[in-house]
Amino acid sequence: MAPITNPIGCDIDFCFSRHEVPPDQLLWLLTTAETRARLKTQDFAQIWCAIRWRDIVRISAMRIEYHRQKDDTKRAKPSCNLQRRFGFMRGSLDHAQSSSACEHGQIASKYITASVWCCLRLSVVLHFHRTTKDVSRMSLSNPFLASIGILIFTLAIYAFKTRNAAHYPPGLPTLPLVGNQFSLPTRKPWETYFNWSKQLHGDVISVWALGQLTVVINSKKAAKELLERRSAIYSDRPTPTMIKLLGWDFNLAWIPYSEKWRVRRRILHENFHAQAVLAYRPLQKTKIRGFLKGVWGDPGEFGRYIRITAGAIAMSIAYGQGGGDPEDDKFVRAAEDALSMLSYSVFPGATAVNVFPFLRHLPGWLPGLGFKPFAARCTELTTNMKNAPWEFVKQGMADGTAGPSMASTLINRMREGPVGEDDEQAAKDACAITYVAGADTTVSAVSTAVLALLLNPEVQRRAQSEIDKVVGRDRLPEFEDRPATPYSEAVYREVLRWILVAPLSVPRAAFDDDVYEGYFIPKGTQIIANTWSMLHNPEEYPDPEAFKPERYLTPDGQLTDDDMKYAFGFGRRVCSGLHLADSTVWMIIVSFLSIFDIVPAKDKDGNDIPAEVDCSDGVVSHPFPFQCVFKPRDKAAEALLTRLGDMDSED
Repeated sequence: MAPITNPIGCDIDFCFSRHEVPPDQLLWLLTTAETRARLKTQDFAQIWCAIRWRDIVRISAMRIEYHRQKDDTKRAKPSCNLQRRFGFMRGSLDHAQSSSACEHGQIASKYITASVWCCLRLSVVLHFHRTTKDVSRMSLSNPFLASIGILIFTLAIYAFKTRNAAHYPPGLPTLPLVGNQFSLPTRKPWETYFNWSKQLHGDVISVWALGQLTVVINSKKAAKELLERRSAIYSDRPTPTMIKLLGWDFNLAWIPYSEKWRVRRRILHENFHAQAVLAYRPLQKTKIRGFLKGVWGDPGEFGRYIRITAGAIAMSIAYGQGGGDPEDDKFVRAAEDALSMLSYSVFPGATAVNVFPFLRHLPGWLPGLGFKPFAARCTELTTNMKNAPWEFVKQGMADGTAGPSMASTLINRMREGPVGEDDEQAAKDACAITYVAGADTTVSAVSTAVLALLLNPEVQRRAQSEIDKVVGRDRLPEFEDRPATPYSEAVYREVLRWILVAPLSVPRAAFDDDVYEGYFIPKGTQIIANTWSMLHNPEEYPDPEAFKPERYLTPDGQLTDDDMKYAFGFGRRVCSGLHLADSTVWMIIVSFLSIFDIVPAKDKDGNDIPAEVDCSDGVVSHPFPFQCVFKPRDKAAEALLTRLGDMDSED
């Protein structure tokens, strides 16, 4: 018989006569059919003694690579016997057979089959060597053998994926099963992703956690290509299990790309496109004047009045009423409570039920399942937040006391024609989204502006000088003054960049397989846009941690083309209320700059209380609480403040 050779280069006949070959070669021989047919039981035991455990994974990967080189162009079908014996692998085998898996170098079923049988045969040998020399007593049904086989199979697949990681965007080394789970940041993940991107020299990176691939986009170039030009692929959104349990799956941010999403998006667009928001300007000015009067009377409580003002604008647009103060308005209070419970429950891995959805079906009294009563309470608040103000408007319309609002317009529209099953629910959802999306983001942006101006008094003075020149000292700024105040506009843009309202986008999901610059992004991959990385790139924004409005000005004082649009999102998932948010935040900033100096608060000894530049984690990021005082600039400012009541009545 002619000698049988293998990729390692070992002659099997030589091996039979001399057992003096390296373990790698012995292990290869153990896993070939020709060898098994010619080896006796005692030879198995002798050869096995020369093999080390760490060789198992290495040779399994070598065997897989051998099959790849030998049959690279053929599509292998999985063994029926293998599928019958190991039904739990059927899903993996079916996926490996897909054309996209083969085309992009994923594990084809033939290689899985080779790896599985290699591992299981070795486990049989191990068990036999320890227990008996009777081949007939070797059984795959033994639990010990099954567990060993599964363990080795897992390690083999891990070794293979590690060898072929270049097919995916670059990522840090992973651990078996858990991936990068133990490396995921708990604070400011956007900074960690940015640092990983620099370390890996890629603007898109892979993060693996418990089998889930997440691709993080860290550059404007990649975001523009994937999220805008290829928006048909990257506009879907996964809905985390915890979001469903909290009752927040009504929010546009977590609705998959579907008809349900399009209906709600259409309602919001009708009410918040660029021309529609012009109708809200009188309301915005009235509420902002209320903010100015509030901080004048209580200059240390600016944070409370920012929240009241933002809430009042959003609640009035949505429902035609609402003072914005959680202490006085039950609708606002319910929304604030629901928002606070939501805030830290949405990032991948933040709660176990997102990773193991079956936990939702277990009793809440079991250890570690405290999320269930928490979610039940949040669902109650969320349901009340959507239903109570809606029913209030309906009752007001019946009584003739309801004012104009988004809700009343939608209710009238439904009365005029047939109402579908989802129409009223979609209208309720859209009104609730108007409040929860508009109020919290406005609070974040305005708080950042106050902090930046407190820490940069020279920026305050320059912006005030420009406003005085354009507006004068006997009135407040108007929306029409915006084109004539480029430096104030630059301050506003730098506020959006410096501490982002949403440093990371809500995760999307790839709707189909895709390739970006040679990297494979499979269907179902979570996609996160690291907006913070894009707007803190030192190559585009030198000294990115500094607050420098002049970044957006040309040498002759005109605005550049960098309008900070990416702060509001990308592609089809861009913020629906961006025009309202843009005008509201700009108007609040220039209004308080025209009247107040923002100065440090004093401690009991008369020393300045320092303000810390840091921000919270969550869906919406806020600057950490700090203290300051809104001080009227001069007598002219005080005189203007006293006239605000009359100006409100004129409007």
